[in-house]
Amino acid sequence: MMLLAILLAAQPANVPELPKDIPANAVKYTVLSMGHAAGQQAVWTEGGKLRAFFQFNDRGRGPKTYSTISLKDGVTVAEEIEGNDYMKDPVRETFSIAADGTASWKSKAEQGSRKLSGPALYASMYGPPAETAILARAALDRGGRIALLPAGEAQVEKVLERNAEANGKSQPVTLYAVTGFDFAPNYFWLDKNRDLFAQGENWFAVVREGWEAAMPALIEASQKAQQDRARRLAERLAHRPKGLLFI
Repeated sequence: MMLLAILLAAQPANVPELPKDIPANAVKYTVLSMGHAAGQQAVWTEGGKLRAFFQFNDRGRGPKTYSTISLKDGVTVAEEIEGNDYMKDPVRETFSIAADGTASWKSKAEQGSRKLSGPALYASMYGPPAETAILARAALDRGGRIALLPAGEAQVEKVLERNAEANGKSQPVTLYAVTGFDFAPNYFWLDKNRDLFAQGENWFAVVREGWEAAMPALIEASQKAQQDRARRLAERLAHRPKGLLFI
């Protein structure tokens, strides 16, 4: 038993170490995998640009990226992402909008360009969770919708408000739903400043550091919102035959 305890103590922690170059004043988040800490996100401002670091460990796999984002009127006009992806392959992704309004993007998955006729937000391949708040603010400031690059449109809707509770602390947060990326909405929580507070489900989540204990209740509220939406859709879209039905 003593040997087993020594071996277990010698095993490396599942949570990777936060790099030393992350500023002390960065807003930090905990990445949770099945409710256990597995990584971090850190967000800060440097030289007028938004910086973000994101990493987690999933049985030896997991991304580790640095992002630099330039914003204008709440919309990304330039972005660089460097590091490695989930499978540890190198990542370099770039996005920019030229003076003539032409948006260009490039990653190892795709590249392209488009002349913009209005505000549009780039949906990155390898960006950090912090991009969720950028998307939410850009859409909400424009009536709840914003065009996406390379294609599509995102719609963001307010779902409900509640207080996050953890370790004797309480903070008001708001649940939002975004459609346009998947077959069903994605849900996330913003604080009163519309910065990311938490997002995710039981298997994978990101939450503001120090508020990890609030996550189970936030997940439960998010799941109930999803169930309520499914119930409303079923009531509205169901076809009820008036006669015999053969299948």
